[in-house]
Amino acid sequence: MRGMARRFSTYVGINTNLCYLETVGSVFNWHEEDSNLLSVYFLERGADTVWWFVPESESDTVERLLLNCMDPCLLRAASLNVWKVLEQKANSFSATFFLKNGIRFYFYEMRDGDMVVTGPVGLHGGDNRGVNRASAVNCACLACFEFGIAHAAEARKNQC
Repeated sequence: MRGMARRFSTYVGINTNLCYLETVGSVFNWHEEDSNLLSVYFLERGADTVWWFVPESESDTVERLLLNCMDPCLLRAASLNVWKVLEQKANSFSATFFLKNGIRFYFYEMRDGDMVVTGPVGLHGGDNRGVNRASAVNCACLACFEFGIAHAAEARKNQC
């Protein structure tokens, strides 16, 4: 079973480790995990990283807010899909932006040796307090295949 997950992956970052060398003030913008997979992030050493998490129950409220605040050209290019815009990880919103607009969120200050696990539909972002080194992996488990098969069937129905 140990090597089984690796055989399922043909994409870098899914069931394979990625290393991040981060600097003071570097950020990872608000996004849901790639392909809505689970992820594990480990702070190997260095300065703290602050994470912000928006609960899934706030997704509809976040979507309405961002539809009103994002650049209309970007939204049109993404067929008015805010999640598609966010997946590019190029839009930055402060945590206080969400707070001022009534969106609940949580934060966690990650220290040396800490690990953060994100769920499949969890909007999150954060910043680094200084130089550090971390590693992360997106995890595809066997249950993901059932979702993938259903998603592919739905996508085929919507093709011309």
